[in-house]
Amino acid sequence: MKKLLLLGMSSAFAFSAWAQTLEERVEALEYAGYEDIFRFSGQLELMYATSTEEDNEDDTQGSGQAWRSWLKLDMEAKPSDKMTFYGRLSMAKFVNRMSNYTDGTLGDIDGQLDEGQNPKGSEVFIERAFVNYQASDNLVFTMGRMPTANGSPYHLTRNESSGGAYPLLAYNAFFDGGAVSYNLMDSLSVKFIYTPFQFFMPTNATTGQQTTTTSGDTVETPSDIYSVMLDYDKEGFSFARRFKATFQYLRASRLAFDIDDTDGSGNATQTDMTVDISRVVLNTEFYGLFGSDIDLAVQAMTIASKTNNKLVRQVGAGVTNDFYFLSDDGSEVTGQTFIMTARYNINNSNKVGLEYTTSTEGVFSSDVVSKTPIEFYGLPGHGYHVFYNRAFEGGLNMIVGAYQTQRDYEAPLADTFGERDEADVTTTSIYTNFIANF
Repeated sequence: MKKLLLLGMSSAFAFSAWAQTLEERVEALEYAGYEDIFRFSGQLELMYATSTEEDNEDDTQGSGQAWRSWLKLDMEAKPSDKMTFYGRLSMAKFVNRMSNYTDGTLGDIDGQLDEGQNPKGSEVFIERAFVNYQASDNLVFTMGRMPTANGSPYHLTRNESSGGAYPLLAYNAFFDGGAVSYNLMDSLSVKFIYTPFQFFMPTNATTGQQTTTTSGDTVETPSDIYSVMLDYDKEGFSFARRFKATFQYLRASRLAFDIDDTDGSGNATQTDMTVDISRVVLNTEFYGLFGSDIDLAVQAMTIASKTNNKLVRQVGAGVTNDFYFLSDDGSEVTGQTFIMTARYNINNSNKVGLEYTTSTEGVFSSDVVSKTPIEFYGLPGHGYHVFYNRAFEGGLNMIVGAYQTQRDYEAPLADTFGERDEADVTTTSIYTNFIANF
């Protein structure tokens, strides 16, 4: 009896071990199948910056320092020879922020110290999620949240490949939409991009009815942004090892903006104001300029904006102000921005560079995602940026740099609404970034 019991137990253990081994093999095969389709990578970044701002007209000065961190998790899937998916989950935060937020009557007194563990929410930020479908040898269709942010020349200052498929001054924000790319010839392609903007009318807190504009109308939705881009990218020139040139024209029609509160009751109405914007961007990049170790990028943008109707904002009891987009009467406003970025490659691990930018009074740039510690690209004035890149073994990079900007103009409302007046504000910032790539 004992022998039978021992034999049974031995058989059970053997079967259990065999079953476990079989399960592990099945899991390994499944994982191998996933690995054939999916690829994952990421980046963790930590920045410390100290900044000083001086208003030379009012003779006032302010300063501050901040720690920031970013995380991005990239994924790529290629389920077929014709289709590829690209996605990114991202996080951006101040390190250990303890200021009050909007969680309860006393504010978020725990700051960020319990995020991810305390059940407050389940938000995951999707920075990009798009597919490329190869319809033919020369035709590619793209749809989803596209790579419209962190384009050239931003990558040169960070010693990494370009993070966006479009010049920085064209979008530099996260846009959903679709695009069609066609290869005209070797190294030359044309792309048509469509990004619809939607505006949903809020519900009146008192009546429960959908609100309208100040004039009682509804907002036309969606508003459309159309763009066409020519892209040339080729190696083997006498003046550069690689030369890239991009020309892009963008047209946005009847973009709606803000919410009014003209009576101070808290029952907001959608403003009547919409804006038409056209933008032309030319970007050129030279790598290994004239056989040297110098890389150079030059980018220029011109913009024209025209306001339809007006933005009404309450400034006191029964007192309102009328605002227009970068003007005082709704007339068309034009502006220009210029960026030059030069980088010297000391060796594969050490690189230094200088960046210069200047913009006129009427410029408007949608640079909302750059990790610059102060406003730099598209600032109505001029600025300088010096930087040093150091690549360590094992995937760790470091950036040390300094910014100085001179603001020459500023508008009364969010620096965007109302005619800009002359200003004299100098801002400096020194920063250090550590970037881990995995």
